[in-house]
Amino acid sequence: MALATPFETPQFGAPMILGFLRHAEFDLALRHGALRKARLYGDQKPLHRLATDRGSSLLGIFALSLHFSDPGLTVGGPQAMRAESNFCSAGRAAAFIATMRRRGDFVPADNKPRTRVRKLVISERFVNFERERLRADLESLQMLSPLGAFALAQLDRPAFFAAYMRVAARGLGSQTNEHVPEVEFFQERNTGLLVLYDVIANSGDALEGKPVAVSISQLSKTFDVSRTHILRLLRDADAEGLVVWQADDRLVALTPKLMRALRGYVAFLLAGSAYCTWMAAKDLGML
Repeated sequence: MALATPFETPQFGAPMILGFLRHAEFDLALRHGALRKARLYGDQKPLHRLATDRGSSLLGIFALSLHFSDPGLTVGGPQAMRAESNFCSAGRAAAFIATMRRRGDFVPADNKPRTRVRKLVISERFVNFERERLRADLESLQMLSPLGAFALAQLDRPAFFAAYMRVAARGLGSQTNEHVPEVEFFQERNTGLLVLYDVIANSGDALEGKPVAVSISQLSKTFDVSRTHILRLLRDADAEGLVVWQADDRLVALTPKLMRALRGYVAFLLAGSAYCTWMAAKDLGML
């Protein structure tokens, strides 16, 4: 039976993205998501290491969609979806799958000999981890659209989460080649986007382009990477015109180019979450 919902059919795509960007609460929503994701890493470092770059994050979504679908997850399944979407190398996909199997997050569905078509299932801890990552986005979406509140109310229902991930994977097939170079610079560095999120979360001045203080030692400790890695990230971002890094004073300012790109990226991401929410609810007969 369809559920009563507090909203009419939304306008997805550009109208929704522009609406989010113009929303008075958009920067607050952006900062909330940044804070939640940075903290999630600190709370679950072993798992979050499997989702610190764009390729691994998308592979996790593909794997979950297969896990919740027929014929199910196999070793070759994520590789086939990767090849179709061409968003990362075959080597990266193979390394991701091998790591997930070694960690016990992809486990055999039966006791048959290992083969390429052997059925696998995803561990409950990884399912829960991905659900919490999604919850961070939906909490931000809730500040901009009633679809966020609707999704949060349904998120702990296994059927809804499964339907959402299936819709997300279908959409990724056509969207993975739409890059935002300024954001991708951070996405393709180990914990790079999380460092950017941490800077934004810790000071409201960051999204205004004002210099904000950063602690290299604290970032190193929080994200379990070397101080050299953090310093190189900031120096390289400065060279790319994405930040202004004052090394002596340990101050960093986001450039207008980066702020525009980041806002557009987050608005696109949240609009995608709204679309997946709507379509998952439709697939389940809730609308």
